[in-house]
This record gives sequence, structure tokens and C-alpha cells, in this order.
Amino acid sequence: MSVETESISFRKAMIILIIALSFLYIPADFFAAIYNGPEHHVPSWFLIATCVVKFLASCTACAIACSIKEDRIDAQDAFLLRGAFSFLVGADFFMVLLSPVLSDFKCALADLAKSIGIILFMVVQTILIIRHSRNTRQLYRGTKLQVAKNVAIEIIIFLCAALPVVAAIYFKTQKSSIVFVAYGIYVIVSLYAAWGTLSRGFFPRRNAWMIAIGMTCFFLCDFNIGLSLPFPFFSAFVWIFYTPALLLLSTSGIDFAGKAQPDEAEIEADRESNPELQ
Repeated sequence: MSVETESISFRKAMIILIIALSFLYIPADFFAAIYNGPEHHVPSWFLIATCVVKFLASCTACAIACSIKEDRIDAQDAFLLRGAFSFLVGADFFMVLLSPVLSDFKCALADLAKSIGIILFMVVQTILIIRHSRNTRQLYRGTKLQVAKNVAIEIIIFLCAALPVVAAIYFKTQKSSIVFVAYGIYVIVSLYAAWGTLSRGFFPRRNAWMIAIGMTCFFLCDFNIGLSLPFPFFSAFVWIFYTPALLLLSTSGIDFAGKAQPDEAEIEADRESNPELQ
């Protein structure tokens, strides 16, 4: 079995594992949202177990992203994707695992853990924005009509992304922290960059759609987190969107067409081994 075949088999197994885990934590979230109330609360062991399973799903998605090597789009894309998911694991450790557990035990450090998680998610979004903005200059080449059309599309995408975040912030105005508002801005820009991959031409069409849909799911996940502040029941919908975001984004770096761009080091090595290429 070749290395590439082993990687594909590994990724399929990891994808199945994430889907299997989702059948555990999504019903658990709905149970907690329905059961929790002024007079009763889900047991601590149930909360901890759910958090651990969710964190395991994040780690599995990171493993998928890190497994993309020979069939990557190019070296820079693989590096950015691994970096984003490495920070995502750190962010989920604080946001998904540590903060809820500390909060359940009435620990004062719960808010600090949540803030650290949000800051790490800002790093994730920054890396994804850089990744998804490659080839941006292509938008501003061509006729004036083409440029105007591309700019208009990007403005519409930006406004569509901004309105729900502004609404979520509005509901939580008096209690929202600066970190929460700042992260909302990051999410807007990140969604804007993701949908722009469809017109910038760097990513293959299939990958661009995976990125656009994946980041939309990521956005809807964060949007439901915002809604859960005034309306706690919406917390049950967070991982319904976060799970496909993990799956789509972690696999969006695969060169499905088999036309991976070689590294500069590989090109240089070929030139040295074959003088005719120089």
C-alpha cells in the first residue's frame, strides 16, 4: 500500500470517527438545552464527557488537516491549513473543554479560559483569511465592468456576513466584552474571504466551494453562540454547524484533481538532477 493510499484510508477513518462522535455530542447538547433549568441541571460527569468528545472531534479534524501531504494543493496551503487547525485545537481546549468545566464548578477562571479561547480563534481566523485571500489581485484585473462586478459581489458578501453578527452583538450589548465584538469582526472578514475563493481562481472549484460552505457553517456556529447568550437554547445548534465546518475545512486542502503544484525546493532539485531543465 502506497503512502498516499494510506493517507486516504486514514482520512476516511477520521471522517467516519468525527461523524460517529457527532451522534454523541449533538443529542447531548439538545438534552442539556432542554433539561437545564432553574431547578435542575445536567450532572457534571455528563457535561465533562460531552466536552471531551467534542474536543476529540476537533483533534481528529486537525489530524486530517495534518495528513494532507503528497496530495496537497501546494506547500504553502498545506502549511497554512495545518497552522490554522493547530491553533483551533488550542482554542477548543480553552473554549470547548476547559471553560465549560470550570464554569460548572463555579471557578472564577472560566471567563479567562473563554477569553483565551476567543483570542486563539482570532489567530485561526487570521490564518484562514490569509489562506483564502490568495490570488486576490486577480479580482482587480480585466475590464472595468468585470472589476465593478467582482467588487459588487464582495461588498454584498461582506454585508450579508456583517448583519447577523451586528444583530447578535445588539442582543448582548450591555454584557458583551471587547473580545467578543472583535472576534465578530474577524468572523465577518473571514466569511468574506472564504466566498471570495470562488472568484479569485487560486483554489480548484471543488475546494473553493468546500471552503465557502465550510466557513459559512463556521460563521453560523459562531452566530448561534452569539444567540445563545440571550437565548440559551441556541447553544444546542452550535455543533450542528461546527461539525461540517471541521470536516469541510480540514479536507479543503486536498488536491482532488491530482494536479498538485510542486514546491520550489522540488523544482530546484529537479533542475539539479536534470540539467536540460535549466
